[in-house]
Amino acid sequence: MNGRLDTIQAAILIEKLKIFPDELIPRQKTADTYNDALKDMVNVPKVIDGATSAWAQYTVLLTEHIDRSKLMSNLKEVGS
Repeated sequence: MNGRLDTIQAAILIEKLKIFPDELIPRQKTADTYNDALKDMVNVPKVIDGATSAWAQYTVLLTEHIDRSKLMSNLKEVGS
């Protein structure tokens, strides 16, 4: 994998880094909302103390008593 950026990509990302901390606040609020709503149904993601997540993904781990296929079907019905 080559991780180098061209000049245009670098210029855009430099500007984006200036507002990145402000983007983390609403992402954390959204993750907190999901955690509160889902904590009794699935294992929700946890961030270690002293760390910050960008919440690029929100991945849950189903507990043994949840049928994955049924959950997916129910989510599709409500448009999630």
